[in-house]
Amino acid sequence: MTAPLRLDPSSLTALRDGSLDAADAARLAEALRVKPGERSWATRAALAERDDLIREYARRYYPQRSRNEQSQCVARDLARYEGSAWRNARAASLCPHCDPRRQLLWRILKAWPVHPKASRISQILSRSPATQRD
Repeated sequence: MTAPLRLDPSSLTALRDGSLDAADAARLAEALRVKPGERSWATRAALAERDDLIREYARRYYPQRSRNEQSQCVARDLARYEGSAWRNARAASLCPHCDPRRQLLWRILKAWPVHPKASRISQILSRSPATQRD
């Protein structure tokens, strides 16, 4: 029996961007098979990307606020964006917005199309990317 394969899910961008050919992707998928009930590597990579983008958004737009205030503000902004501009922009493969704030909100929801609530955002903000748990 071999040792379990441990990889950082955020480093698996080749799975999401299609840069692997079919044979390599099949071999990698076989090596990364997960147990029933576990999240797939693609899901874990998407969530890691979303979490990184949420941290960037909070740092960029709410730097002087407490973590709790940041999480409330980010959750509010995501809910507003999801209820308005996201309805028309979600099908786009490239971000249709010129505003950097909306571009970042678009990227967050494109990475994982369900916005987290404030309590989950607070947990995301409390962890650095290196201490992400699966």
